[in-house]
Amino acid sequence: MILFLLRHAKSDWGNKSLDDFDRPLSPRGIRAAPRMGTYMREKNYLPDLVKCSSARRTRETLDKMLPDLGFSPETLFSRSLYLAQPKALLDEIRQTPEACSALLVVGHNPGIGALALALAALPEDEDEELRKERLAEKFSTACLAVLDFSASDWRGVKPLSARLVDYVRPKELARARDDLEDDL
Repeated sequence: MILFLLRHAKSDWGNKSLDDFDRPLSPRGIRAAPRMGTYMREKNYLPDLVKCSSARRTRETLDKMLPDLGFSPETLFSRSLYLAQPKALLDEIRQTPEACSALLVVGHNPGIGALALALAALPEDEDEELRKERLAEKFSTACLAVLDFSASDWRGVKPLSARLVDYVRPKELARARDDLEDDL
């Protein structure tokens, strides 16, 4: 089973009269979300199901990345994922149907980053150790953590039970694309 944990893209703090739940994406967030969709498609990180906070910025992140992902998986929006802490997120993950082998959860920090760190087992190699160190530093906006579980169903997901197979920040994707263009 594969779990993709995605923090919403950068939100706009310009309109102080908006409630936090209703904040939209900033221009930077609008650029970052499609990059993550493209990255997920290129890496074949294709979720069977998406569980997304119903806050505006998480919904907009998903809306902006899905065209670049290349398909629209079944999506469930939930107010309970809004600013959810790791235990609440884990409870939601454990309720995922057995038929789902790849789940994407789109949420907020600090919960989503803390959950990724809590689920990641001791690193098996140097690359995984570096990913975990970067994850522990900061789970920035539009970051993606990819966790691989050997559990037979989602109810068996528990702390320190997953391999952290990928951790990527959108600015790294932009830098990689810029480097590629410079080489051409």
